[in-house]
Amino acid sequence: MPAIHDTQIFRRWTWQDFERNLARLLMFAGWKGVRLVGGSGDHGADVLAVDGHDHRWIFQCKHTQAGVGREAIDEVREAGRIYGAHTLCVVTSQMPTRGFIEELDRLQRGGLAIHHIGPGDLVALYQQAPEYMPSRPQMRPYQQQAVENGRNALLERGRAQIVLATGLGKTVVMSEIVADLLRDGLLEEGRVLVLAHTIPLVMQLLTSFWRVLPKDVATHRLSEGEVPLDFTGITFATVQTLQTMTPRALEALPSFDLVIVDEAHRVGAAGFSRIIEDLSATRLMGVTATPWRPDGGSIDRWFGEPVFQMGIKEGLAQGYLSDVDYRIMLDGIDWDLVREASVLGYSVQQLNKRLLIPTRDQRAIEIIRDTWERESRRRGIVFSPSQTHARHFAADLRANEFRAEALVSEDSAVQRFVTLSRFAAGELDFVCVVDIFNEGLDVPDVDLLVFLRVTHSRRIFVQQLGRGLRIGEGKDKVVVLDFAADVRRIHAAMELDDSVGRGEVESLAISRAAVNFSDRSLDSFFYEWIADLGSIKNHDADDVVKLPIFDPTQFNFPEE
Repeated sequence: MPAIHDTQIFRRWTWQDFERNLARLLMFAGWKGVRLVGGSGDHGADVLAVDGHDHRWIFQCKHTQAGVGREAIDEVREAGRIYGAHTLCVVTSQMPTRGFIEELDRLQRGGLAIHHIGPGDLVALYQQAPEYMPSRPQMRPYQQQAVENGRNALLERGRAQIVLATGLGKTVVMSEIVADLLRDGLLEEGRVLVLAHTIPLVMQLLTSFWRVLPKDVATHRLSEGEVPLDFTGITFATVQTLQTMTPRALEALPSFDLVIVDEAHRVGAAGFSRIIEDLSATRLMGVTATPWRPDGGSIDRWFGEPVFQMGIKEGLAQGYLSDVDYRIMLDGIDWDLVREASVLGYSVQQLNKRLLIPTRDQRAIEIIRDTWERESRRRGIVFSPSQTHARHFAADLRANEFRAEALVSEDSAVQRFVTLSRFAAGELDFVCVVDIFNEGLDVPDVDLLVFLRVTHSRRIFVQQLGRGLRIGEGKDKVVVLDFAADVRRIHAAMELDDSVGRGEVESLAISRAAVNFSDRSLDSFFYEWIADLGSIKNHDADDVVKLPIFDPTQFNFPEE
């Protein structure tokens, strides 16, 4: 944030600046779980945070040119009721009115204490804050190498691509590179643009960068109608915002010394590459966990070849990702079809429908309950096939004494925020989602993943698995219960070995011993039979496949 030497600076801020910089000051002061919620439909809440006594606070921010009246107190009381906060606080950019102070006194005499932070308090908070946040992450050796390689590539060639699996801290690497370049004065105009494809990812990136940057580096947001008054520092924007700007507005943007594209595998989407070209940045960096584009193309043409890569396999081997206990949950197999398939051939769709007998929802919940108790799990994510299913499955989990909620895109922003906050705080055992957790959102303590939907995208599969790969205190492993009975998915779970396009192969480091079937008779069958047909995962649903000749003498073939 810009240096705060006196209260006059608040007059030059927008109301969005005021809310964001309050959140940033709280983080510098050591508060936990700081979240920005201000916006349309926020019900009077602008910032949520947890103090050192684990009390949830709600902050109502009033950025005005005149005094703040009693209405701010009414708004924060309503927000406290909706969000279930322990403590309420009103933050003002100017001194409040006499009526405001009198109402605070009246409520306090009645037993309701509402706190007030004024402009002078904010100046003091800034002056007391250390240069860096107490929660600033310590760089791991591979992150230091990634930062060095990325920085050098940008200075020497103007292009850099970094590939880090989910959970390995790609945002830490991005922000360290920017902090280094700004500190050393190597960005001529001191202006950086960070692009993401959704508003939630923009906000997550912005707050994640705060943990690494010194307090005097300003951050801005260019999205949802908000245009920074000053672009000095780091601006975070959605690609869609730039795509919808008029040519004149786009040309009016200042030149940026560095443009960073998060989730860089999306750069091939319609209009994305045009925006990159229009920006004409001196330096361009792309960062992603999954460099495989849906159309099979390469992102090297924009960012150059990767200057640093670390995938799931390396992260697991070096102890930076959680161990995986992957269990494929099926009720059984149609052995009559096995006899026929190697002679007749079946489509992938027929194999899925006739060969495998999937476990249904109620049986799935019984298995989840057994795993939860026997493995002492703490927090889980369920990937559902639809929003309707997510809601129903969450209700079924609640009926079985789990604390569970659906977290789906059709919910209001407040609903999603409250659900995610409760989940992060350990107040929910499960969230049931469709695709919200595919990219960007992370809760380190997730130690149980449940797949109830099939995805044939290697990128999405890795992203979903990545939700459980972050290591955390007291976390021994992530247990994966895969109820998505699909021959291609099963093959992918055993070994994810598609080429990334340059000859390198990323293998999912799940050993044979760690992949378990609910029907034990399936083990040798899939490993020795389906696994031999390595191309099965590349077939469309209607493609007919001829499986290898089945020799029952090689397996523990069940008796009729």
